[in-house]
Amino acid sequence: MEGLFKAFDDICAGLCEIFAKPMGSYCRLETSDHSHIIAAEDGSMVTLIDLRGSLKRILYGSDEFRLLSDKLNNSLAPKLTHPGHSVQFCFEYDPEGVADELTAALQPIRNTTRNLQLDMETLLDDHQRAVAKWTASERCWLALWTRPSILPKAEMRSARKEMARLLKDSPPVGRVGQRVTKIMHGLQNEHWSFVMSVLDAFKQVDVFAKALEVHDALWWVRHSVDPHYTSRKWRPLLPGDPFPRVYRTTGDPNHHGYFLYPSLKRQLFPREGETLDRRTIRIGDRIHHPVIMSLPPQHPSSFQKLFSALKNKRMPWRGSFLLDADGLSCTTFRKALTGIIAFASSTNKQFNKAVEQLREQAMNDKACIVKFQACFDTWADGVDEKAREEARKRASELASTVQSWGVCDTEEVTGDPLLGVMGAIPAAMPTSPAPAAAAPLSEIMGMLPLTRPASPWSNGSALFRTPDGKLMPFTPMSSQQSAWIDIGMAPMGAGKSVHLNTMNLSFALQPGLKELPFCSIIDIGVSSSGLIKLIQNALPKSKRHLAAYHRLRMVPEHSINPFDTPLGCRTPLPIHESFLVNLCCLFCTPHDKSSTPDGVSGLARMAIVQAYKECSPDRSPKPYTKGLDEVVDEAVDHLGVTIDENSTWWEIVDDLFAKGYPHEAMLAQRYAVPLLSDVAAVAQNHEGCKKQYDFTVGSTSEPVTDFFYRCLSDAMVEYTILRQPTAFDIGDARIVSLDLDEVAPRGGAQADRHCAVMYMLARHVLGAKFFWQEEDVKLMPEQYRRHNGAIIKLLRQSPKRLCYDEFHRVSTIKAIADQVVNELTTTSRESRKWNLSIGLYSQDIGDFPPILVELATAIFILGAGTEQSATKLSDMMGLNEACRYTLPRLRKPTAQGADFIAIFKTGKGVCHQVLTNTLGPQQIWAFSTTSEDRAVRDEMYKRIGVPETLARLALRHPEGLKAEVEMRRQNVEQAQYGEGADVIADLIEELCVGPSMTSCETPAHEEPQAA
Repeated sequence: MEGLFKAFDDICAGLCEIFAKPMGSYCRLETSDHSHIIAAEDGSMVTLIDLRGSLKRILYGSDEFRLLSDKLNNSLAPKLTHPGHSVQFCFEYDPEGVADELTAALQPIRNTTRNLQLDMETLLDDHQRAVAKWTASERCWLALWTRPSILPKAEMRSARKEMARLLKDSPPVGRVGQRVTKIMHGLQNEHWSFVMSVLDAFKQVDVFAKALEVHDALWWVRHSVDPHYTSRKWRPLLPGDPFPRVYRTTGDPNHHGYFLYPSLKRQLFPREGETLDRRTIRIGDRIHHPVIMSLPPQHPSSFQKLFSALKNKRMPWRGSFLLDADGLSCTTFRKALTGIIAFASSTNKQFNKAVEQLREQAMNDKACIVKFQACFDTWADGVDEKAREEARKRASELASTVQSWGVCDTEEVTGDPLLGVMGAIPAAMPTSPAPAAAAPLSEIMGMLPLTRPASPWSNGSALFRTPDGKLMPFTPMSSQQSAWIDIGMAPMGAGKSVHLNTMNLSFALQPGLKELPFCSIIDIGVSSSGLIKLIQNALPKSKRHLAAYHRLRMVPEHSINPFDTPLGCRTPLPIHESFLVNLCCLFCTPHDKSSTPDGVSGLARMAIVQAYKECSPDRSPKPYTKGLDEVVDEAVDHLGVTIDENSTWWEIVDDLFAKGYPHEAMLAQRYAVPLLSDVAAVAQNHEGCKKQYDFTVGSTSEPVTDFFYRCLSDAMVEYTILRQPTAFDIGDARIVSLDLDEVAPRGGAQADRHCAVMYMLARHVLGAKFFWQEEDVKLMPEQYRRHNGAIIKLLRQSPKRLCYDEFHRVSTIKAIADQVVNELTTTSRESRKWNLSIGLYSQDIGDFPPILVELATAIFILGAGTEQSATKLSDMMGLNEACRYTLPRLRKPTAQGADFIAIFKTGKGVCHQVLTNTLGPQQIWAFSTTSEDRAVRDEMYKRIGVPETLARLALRHPEGLKAEVEMRRQNVEQAQYGEGADVIADLIEELCVGPSMTSCETPAHEEPQAA
């Protein structure tokens, strides 16, 4: 009786399969024994390709588009001329699914914030909401099918017999098991050759396409069917994977299907669907309403037009475009019929004429005629009547939009909506429910989703987007690039400072970091202060010293001695010595000259070397003087260090370090090393210098030594912060901004040189340690090697970034820019060696020397001003047609974000894209530089913490406080607020009062646990 019931059950199941009742009935996928190939029930093979898109923005009809079309046409045409191959393009757009995509994209960044103990959850939530508002989840796949009919008949019969023999000898698996022997091995080479030829064609035209590994491919198939029931960690069971630990104790004892690999139909369709009516079907928690193209477009139009029209409706949809070989075969019967009744209508004659023209093109090898079928699907999440009605509404909008796409016609899949849904699933089956049309392959190319933009990176800590809503992540310091030099340019008000802050924040939040990286920003103005304040206040109180903003001033408290050396070092390291020579030469360069007089460079090097020798313990070390540094004096008294009239600063340094006080030793060393005045004195008084450089400068009678002494003396008068030992200290700060606004004047040659000196000095203070090498440890005193070696090792392993904002302040004056530019050029060439990222930002492309533009691996153009400037810039940067068209039309920053043109040089090719930097209101508040916004924000940071401050300001004043403050000040003048009212203070009090908006977040004073 059990055998009888089993036979009856098999008959019923077979009938269900025939009449396509179960969810997986249309799926033809069976198994796989290749990393990138899935086998179907009849032996056919399919590979799913992730078609990310073009690395360059391409205009339909442009030369680049024609090149792309020709390349793909030449690659596909030979394969689609004869039956056996088919190609399915599948495109999915889902604005409702972007939240999950953004959550996954931001998760590595959230992990980094926890590792770094940064309280930025509300900031990231706000950023996610802002980006989700203007983006959608977007995917494009290419399924390449190869059928057994591609083989010669004899070989095909032999392959099928072999497959049948293996299937007979294998354990019976019934309907629930995976028939792992259903593979035609003789077909694999033919199929893989097809795949590689298509991938190579895409690569030649800079279209990013990647063949998916079979587990990933099948994940996307299941996700397309039932996304709510598909975890990101789900993986199908395939031959080679561990066997499932499932065994049925009842039923046929010879039935092995329950403890071998389950069938792909069971795995890919976890829940049964329910046909609601002849047009709609519920699959899981989603109601689908498919639509098919019943008549092809009369005037083929670009896919971008269809995309743009549907994007404005903000609804989810999926489209499948199937290209099959031997397109004329679908016209044979219709041509015969219309030939018989041609007299009945002129349409019949037109049809026959069109078919004859296609046949003529095919016979003369002028075109590859393919069979073209297109079907679409839209859906609504939910299972109630409201979702059902929403699905119907969306289907109507989808159908009407497709109909207007080149004047075509559509119809609903009545009777079997499951067939329509499956026809739009990538790689599920090699056929389509839509009527077939014959068309030249070259005309079909424009209708396919080939020119959607793509990022070279699949994820990243900077989430840009295209203006039409596709996510475009950017990864700082990626292995995709040979170096990491970014250049940014924008006219006033185009968002340059905000963009730079975005880049620096993305650098600080790179996925995988366990400690804050090193980021040094040389700025003129307060534009970077918002970023520093954000990071500083997001850190726990015990770590807030790791982020610092300093405004350099010409006061003794900010004294900087460029002759400071690493702890214990009696002489400068080689790279430091070269910097000191360049600095002295800059002091000695006349304002109207582009180079120093003969002999100055050599004299500078000799004087520097001799000055260190004179101050060394072996010559005339500087004597210890009590009262110069209280911290050092307290340490000396506390440790009982013996002091007499012959004690020197170097002795104090060594004693403090030996007793375990490296910080105090470093403070003492500042008084042991030479000063600028010491170098000047050595140049004038040292016998060796006087003897070797006794010739005169130019046409004057002034000796080189006297000229050098005079220039350095003038520098000490002009730059008062260079007269004394170092008092300015950035300490252990890792994210540091140095504002040179007060010490970098404008106007005249002297002011320009002053500015250049300050840039060089700032670079030395913030970035000199970035260039220490492990080989330098050998040049240090033995007792200090372990200490300094640990510091160098940390620096070498950590990501580092050096930024120059307002670069035009030094680069446009050749006489003084050479020192800065030459150093930057060398640094840029070797940036990968130093694990260093460099950022240069200014207002015009002409502010950057050509060599630096050539070395840049990322260029951001936020505006060009006039049409003439745009044309000049386009020629210089070699922009493609689409970017040339867009450049003069870039918008000013709005609530949607700031548009810009990005050029990325990567291992995948040069990427030209038009992107948008969309920030949330909280980020905009964090980066705001207006005085009113900064005053309120910074005080609120102190009172209620970063998350609460940004949440309240973003909600109550998303556009800033300037207008509000102006209105209140006018009311004060009209006596509405009372005499002497402090508008800013009142605003702060109002904003700080009220219940917390981030009560579920970690309080600002607590230290969150590391991930």
